[in-house]
Amino acid sequence: MDPGFTMDTVKEQLWWLAWVLFVGILAGPTLPQQAPLGEGRAYRIKAAFLYHFSQFSTWPEAAFSGPQAPLRLCILGENPFGEALEQLQGKTVQNRPLEIVHLPAGSTAFSCHIIFMGHMPETVLKATLSQLQGRPVLTVGEQEAFLKQGGMIRLFEHKNRVQFEINVAALRRSGLQLSSRVIRLGHLYEEK
Repeated sequence: MDPGFTMDTVKEQLWWLAWVLFVGILAGPTLPQQAPLGEGRAYRIKAAFLYHFSQFSTWPEAAFSGPQAPLRLCILGENPFGEALEQLQGKTVQNRPLEIVHLPAGSTAFSCHIIFMGHMPETVLKATLSQLQGRPVLTVGEQEAFLKQGGMIRLFEHKNRVQFEINVAALRRSGLQLSSRVIRLGHLYEEK
């Protein structure tokens, strides 16, 4: 048996295959005759992206209060996902239960591990991202200025597909690690 072959490498390869299939199936081919995504379907896909980002991210142990502490996925402000995220409540991610938390815009999000920031005034967005700068919180948003303000991952729709863009510098500053395989699937944003 190959000394580099372990159950962990098999597991990682299976997760990688699941991720590639997920991106290919949910995002769909770019065909002109394909029906528009529609807001409901787009947010179901974005919810799935959030879940998969949680599976391919690594937080420092100090980001959790203990070994059984949940991984907290927070929605800041208005919830555009409807029931799509509620279906993820309690699923296990990296041996931790996933907890979905809704926070009003302007709240502090220090207890979150992943935070989705929907559309909000740019001043609120900037203030929230500034508070989270350098903390191990994976920040995900949709607004055009999200990455420029220091956000880590921006979800966007292009040619009837949900895609993502990654601010690798902001990710590094946070102390989080996102699988390099996921980084290769996204568009890279370079800070100026």
